[in-house]
Amino acid sequence: MSNILETLKKELYRSYRKLTLVDNPSPFFLSYLYRNTFDTAIWGKYGDLFEANSSNNSGIYAEVRIGSNEFDNTISGGLYKNSTTDDSYSWIPSPVGNSVDGLKHTLWRLTDCKYKEALMEYYQKKSQMIKEVLIHKNKLDFSIEEPSISKKRLPELKFPVKEWKNLVKKYSATFKKYKEVNNSFISINARDVHKYYVNTEGSEISSKETNIGIRIVVQGLAEDGMLVERDWNDIFINLEEFPREDFIEKKIETIICELCELKKAEVLKPYAGPAILYPSASGIFFHEAIGHRLEGERLLSPGEGQTFKGKIGSTILPEFISVYDDPLMKEFDGQSLLGYYPYDDEGIPAQRVTLVENGTLKNFLLSRAVVEDFNHSNGHARASYHEDPIARMSNFIIKSSLEYSYDKLKEMLLHEIKDQGKEFGLIIKEAKSGETNTNKYNFQAFKGQPTVVYRVDPSSGEETLVRGTEFIGTPLTSIQKILATGNDYKRVNAFCGAESGFISVSTISPAILIKEVEMQRSTETNLQPLILPPPWYRKG
Repeated sequence: MSNILETLKKELYRSYRKLTLVDNPSPFFLSYLYRNTFDTAIWGKYGDLFEANSSNNSGIYAEVRIGSNEFDNTISGGLYKNSTTDDSYSWIPSPVGNSVDGLKHTLWRLTDCKYKEALMEYYQKKSQMIKEVLIHKNKLDFSIEEPSISKKRLPELKFPVKEWKNLVKKYSATFKKYKEVNNSFISINARDVHKYYVNTEGSEISSKETNIGIRIVVQGLAEDGMLVERDWNDIFINLEEFPREDFIEKKIETIICELCELKKAEVLKPYAGPAILYPSASGIFFHEAIGHRLEGERLLSPGEGQTFKGKIGSTILPEFISVYDDPLMKEFDGQSLLGYYPYDDEGIPAQRVTLVENGTLKNFLLSRAVVEDFNHSNGHARASYHEDPIARMSNFIIKSSLEYSYDKLKEMLLHEIKDQGKEFGLIIKEAKSGETNTNKYNFQAFKGQPTVVYRVDPSSGEETLVRGTEFIGTPLTSIQKILATGNDYKRVNAFCGAESGFISVSTISPAILIKEVEMQRSTETNLQPLILPPPWYRKG
């Protein structure tokens, strides 16, 4: 660790002192972020391994800024790449281990490239401002922050690869017993990342991120040819949380039963009306409807819809709902949180942020790209290997002061269905993913992909499984239709993709009762039934 940090620091200051082109400005800020990653990927089906790989790779991200904190080379806060530098690379592979010469060579090449790109961006930005006679509204482009020092030894985490291979082979073979299954697999993916960060302000940080995930997937064909799927997955940061074999065995039995029910379920026609969203679905709802729209860089780019710009102090949610983001939380209800980190990817200490308090917008997720009225980062700049860090969610927490038991929430749902004169309502019990568009040149909308949805009869309360649907909405309208929440908070760990790449996040949310949710037909995959049975059922 000391060799890596020392090498990074020496090369950083060598470039900072000497890197310049004649008659052009030198950098006012440089930083390096080195990642050394240990990956294990295992997946298999029907008792065989289809992948079983372990790897170690390293890469470096470099940031070079020209100008000053008041006016630098970044455009739109760095959210979008400059069209003249689309061929840019912010990250290149570097040697694993402590090879000093290889690391120096990598830093030399990358810094030279980033300096030249920064110069082009700087002059283009000045030219654009003169041409359009723009007024530079913010006092700063790049926030002024105190340096952070946190140098820790980062031991490599040894994954139990042999045990995991045996587990995948053993439990993937159990699916041979089920004729209802057309396809299935079990996968285990683990990653241990060592991060080293230095900058010319004096920051020196070593930190570590770990994630371990297991996923079980089963697929079958409904009578109408629609491909139906049930899956279970979890991601955690500690080896001790890996599920026991008896849990995995029971989980397989459960999702097989659910698949059989789903194959027989009716397809839900397009619908708009009241619904209950369980925590996994409500977490996606909040994440997509408002979470991404509270990321600071989206307020700086003219290409963004800027949904909540200028709305600090305004009511954006029902008054019983508050929203926080806390990267310093390590666990919730005894379960680890994937969004935990002590320092962000700009070397800023992580902070808990109150985004919405009693329905009122209070703050945004901030990196060092300065947003109007906010001159400091709150430690939320994040990125994957080759992307520029921007403000992103970490542990995204929804808290309500209007909580009810699930039985009461369902009773309220039945009343709402009757009051609206609807034939039925919905209960969305599980959802696996979502997406949104924040660009102003497109529709300001979001959607979620539920995996378990029930139609509810208002008279009897009877629940009937349905399939082939997804929820959609526009953010400002949808979030105002929340009537109440449950008291059943749950955490969901996942990976979120955006402009700065895929990052680890967690959402903690209760179930919600919503006055109206819009459901549309999901994109269907229709297949022809297989002609022959699987090999293990053949008699000849």
